[in-house]
Amino acid sequence: MHYKRFYKGFVVHVMFILCSSVFLYILEENPIGKVFWVVYPILTIHSIYKGQDRLKYRLLDVTQRVKFLAIITYFMPNGSLDKWDQVAQYMNQYFHSEGAWKRPQENFYDGKECLNFYKTEFEPLAAGSKERPFIGLRGVVAETNKVLGLP
Repeated sequence: MHYKRFYKGFVVHVMFILCSSVFLYILEENPIGKVFWVVYPILTIHSIYKGQDRLKYRLLDVTQRVKFLAIITYFMPNGSLDKWDQVAQYMNQYFHSEGAWKRPQENFYDGKECLNFYKTEFEPLAAGSKERPFIGLRGVVAETNKVLGLP
C-alpha cells in the first residue's frame, strides 16, 4: 500500500520534470528561461530531499505509530530536546528492528527531528483534521497530549 503511494508520487514527479524541461528548453532564448535553468534544479533537489522525509514517515504502520506515542508518554519529553533525543534513539532502534526503516538515512537525526515528526504527523489529528491518515489514533493522540500537558 505504501509503495503504491510512493509510485504515484514518483510518476507525478517524473512527469513534472519532463514537462518543465520542455518548457524551459523552449524559453532558453529568453532571459527568464535562463533564470529558470538555475532555479529549477535547486527546487527539484529540495523537493526530492523533503520527499524522503515524507516517504519514511509513510512507511510506518499503525502499530509502530502507537508504539511511538507510548514511548513519548514514557519519556515525557515535553519541551526538553535531551529527552526527545532519547526518544529518537529508542525509536530508531525500534523502527529498524521492525523492518520499517532499513537505511541509516531514515533515522531521526536528533530529538528536534523526532519532535517535528510528532508535530507534523500527530498534532493535526488532535486538532481534528479529517484529511490525515490514521484518523483512528485521534483519541490516543488526545490522551498523549493530556499526559504531556499539551493543548
